[in-house]
Amino acid sequence: MSASPDDVRRLERVWSWRYVDPAAFADGLAIVPHSPERLVLEAFLAWREQRLDEALTMVSQILETPHLAWGWRSRARGVQGVVLVELGLVEEGVAAHREQCRLAEEEDDTVGLARGLTNLGNAFEFASPDQSRHFYLEAIELARTFREEHTPSASTESMAMEALAISNLHDVQLRHGIRLAPEIPGLATAEELARNGWPELGHHIRAVRVRTRLELGDTEGALELARDLPDPASMRDVTNAISVVRTRAVISGVQGHPEEGCALIDAVLHRVSLPFQIELLDDLVGLRESAGDLRGALEASRRLSDAILTCHASQARTAVLALEVWHRTRAAEELARQANKRADGLRAAMADLRRNHEQVREMTTRDVLTGLHNRLHLWEVGEQMTATPPDEPAAQVALADLDGFKAVNDSRGHATGDAVLRQFAAALRAAARPEDLCARYGGDEFVVVRPAGVGGSLADDLESLTRLGAVRDGDPVRASIGVTTVQDGDFQHGLDRADQLMYLAKQRGGAQVAREPGT
Repeated sequence: MSASPDDVRRLERVWSWRYVDPAAFADGLAIVPHSPERLVLEAFLAWREQRLDEALTMVSQILETPHLAWGWRSRARGVQGVVLVELGLVEEGVAAHREQCRLAEEEDDTVGLARGLTNLGNAFEFASPDQSRHFYLEAIELARTFREEHTPSASTESMAMEALAISNLHDVQLRHGIRLAPEIPGLATAEELARNGWPELGHHIRAVRVRTRLELGDTEGALELARDLPDPASMRDVTNAISVVRTRAVISGVQGHPEEGCALIDAVLHRVSLPFQIELLDDLVGLRESAGDLRGALEASRRLSDAILTCHASQARTAVLALEVWHRTRAAEELARQANKRADGLRAAMADLRRNHEQVREMTTRDVLTGLHNRLHLWEVGEQMTATPPDEPAAQVALADLDGFKAVNDSRGHATGDAVLRQFAAALRAAARPEDLCARYGGDEFVVVRPAGVGGSLADDLESLTRLGAVRDGDPVRASIGVTTVQDGDFQHGLDRADQLMYLAKQRGGAQVAREPGT
C-alpha cells in the first residue's frame, strides 16, 4: 500500500536528513509507517552501511510496486544503480542510472537529476574519464541553478550534490590526468559546501586534503588541516568514516606514533564490511611494518589475503542476486538480452575481483619509494628461495648499505636522500639477474637474494654498485656490500653473515664488496 499524503510529507522530511544529519535519518525511520516509499529509505541506509544484499532485496520489492509517490521511483533506481556499480556490474548500473535521470527529468526534479548525473559520472570514471567529467560538470551546473531559484533552507541537498561532484572531479583529475578548467572550484570550496549540505562528506574531503598535502611533502600543512578531523566513532556514514580513520592513521605514522594508527584501525575493523576491511588491513600492514612489528605485519597481511578471498566469494553471490533483481524489474523485451549476458557479466566481475586481489597483493609486497620488494616479502620468500637442492649451486645473499647516507639526509635534505635511494634501487635492478630478488631492507639497506640453482658470482655482479654517479650535483653514491652463500635454506643465518661482511667492508674503508668463497 502506498503512503498517504501526510506520510509522504514525513517521508520527504526524513529523506532530506540523509546527508545533512545521518543519525536523525536513521532514527527518523521510526516516525513513518511501512510503505514502498519507506522501503526506499531503508534501502538507502543499507547501501550506505554496505549491506548490499539487503539493499538489493528491498529495491526488488520497491520496483515491482506499480504506484509510488512523486520522486520515489527515481530514488529507488538510484539505489539500485549504485549497488550494481559497486558490484562491478557497470553496464546494468549505468542503465539504472539513466532510468533514474529520465524519471527525474519527467518529474522536473532538478536536484534528483543532479544526483543521477553524479551517479553516472561515478559509473563512467574508469571506462571513460572524459564522459565522467562531463556528467559531473552537468551536475554542478544543475545544483547551482537550483540554489539560485530557492531559499538556502531548501538548498542543502543541492550543496551536497555540488560538493560530491567537485570532489569526484578532482578524483578523476588525480587518477586519470584529466585537465580541469580553471573555474572549477577546489576541494576547499567543496568542503565548505559539504559543511552545509553533507557534513560527513565534508570530513571525507578534509581527509583527502590532508593526504594531498602529505603527498606534496607539506607535512606542516597536513597536520594543521588534520586538527579538525572528527573522531570517526561519531560518524554514521561508513564510507566517509573509513576515509577519516585511514587519514588519521597515516597522520599517526607521520608523527612517529604508528602504534596509535594501528589502534585506530583495529578499533573499527570488526564493525565494517569486507571491502572496507581490505582497505584498512592494507594500511595496517604498512603501519605495523613502519613500527618494526614484522610479526604483526605478516599477520595483518594474512588477514588481508583472507579478507580478499572471502570478499570475492561474497560479492560474486551478491552479483548473482543483483542480476536476478535487475531482470525482474526490466521490461519483458529486455529479459532475453540480459539473460544471455548474465554469465559474461559474472565472469567479468570475477576477473575484475581477481585483478584487484593481485593489485592489492602487489601493493603489500612493494616498497613505495623504490618500487623494490619490501622487508615483509623478503621474509615471506627468503627461506624457500635459499633451499638448495642436491648438486645445485648454493643460494647467495648480499646486503648493501649506502656509505655516508645520514650525512646526505642531514646536509642536503630528505628529497635528495630519497633520490639517492631511488637511484641505487634502479642500479640494483639493472645489475641483478632476472631470477634475483631485490628488496629494500630498511632505511639505506638493500638485500639481494640469488636463488639456489642459479649460480654465477653475485659479488661480481654487484661490484659496480660500490661507486655510482652523483645525484643532484652531489658526491658519488658509494656502498659497502657483504655477500655470502646460504646453506640448507638457513636464510636467517645467511642474512646475518652478509650483514657481518658488509660491516667488514665498511671497516676496510667502504665502497667495496666483502665476499665469502663461492660468491
